[in-house]
Amino acid sequence: MRGDSNPLAVRLVACAPDETAYELPETASRRPQGVLTATLTRLLREPGSERLTWRQLIELLRPAVMDLVPTQRPEVAGPVDRYLFQAAERSASGVLAVRIRDGVAFLEHAALFAIGAGDRFALTAPARRSRRRPSTW
Repeated sequence: MRGDSNPLAVRLVACAPDETAYELPETASRRPQGVLTATLTRLLREPGSERLTWRQLIELLRPAVMDLVPTQRPEVAGPVDRYLFQAAERSASGVLAVRIRDGVAFLEHAALFAIGAGDRFALTAPARRSRRRPSTW
């Protein structure tokens, strides 16, 4: 992607300039649609997608597109640690919160991140915070 574009904008492209972006054929329930658009739409409809960053999205989007068209490689550039459609950034990309329910640890929306039974992770304690109370609650 060009270096002279707005550094504050997140840019999602279907493929590199020397590649071709493909379309899915028309079906009875859908008009012709680009592979990137169809895949992006499906991912954005998944539960939990509102908590994704652009970096996490491309990690899901790229392999899904390339499963359909191996020569089409989507890219994202800019502040990729921003949450989708927000200016707020995630402070630590690649970190997933572990939830405990009825004594069992689990990752919420694991399927959205292509995490399945048998996958292994390193669990680390959160960083210690100052014991000083904030000035406002």
